[in-house]
Amino acid sequence: MLSHPAMAFMHAFTTAWCETTTAHSQPTNTWLTTDFELGSHDGRRFTGCEIGARAFIESLKLYETSTVEIESVYLEETEAGYTGLAMGRVFAKFKGEEQGEKGGKCVDSQGREWDLSVPRAYDCTFVRDEEGPVGGLKLKKMLVCGDMQPVVVEARKRGLI
Repeated sequence: MLSHPAMAFMHAFTTAWCETTTAHSQPTNTWLTTDFELGSHDGRRFTGCEIGARAFIESLKLYETSTVEIESVYLEETEAGYTGLAMGRVFAKFKGEEQGEKGGKCVDSQGREWDLSVPRAYDCTFVRDEEGPVGGLKLKKMLVCGDMQPVVVEARKRGLI
């Protein structure tokens, strides 16, 4: 799957934005188009590179680190780049110590241990841009769909919300 340009981009995006957070200190237009659109779990839309990046970073605030493993994907080439749907799992390590009854740990396909694993779906649009960090692509749109209840339960156990 990583041989496809859009999947290689998303793998690098996940590493830079979720696992290592190195992208948080880079100019947002390194990875995102100026008209980037983020659709959140609760139906809100954030439009614009800076606004969308801030909202994405805010969505990660409960996690020490996280990653995404894509299980299935549909991609098609467009005149401007690629568009597609991906389904997979988010794996997360939460900030703070778990209080009360301890939950089970989750293991990803690389054998790494996480506090939580939840299904997610992504509707993404990638556009060709010679300044794009991976494969000459930038992310134009990312709509995220998933049940947030397990995240809220785990965050409450740790006193994060």
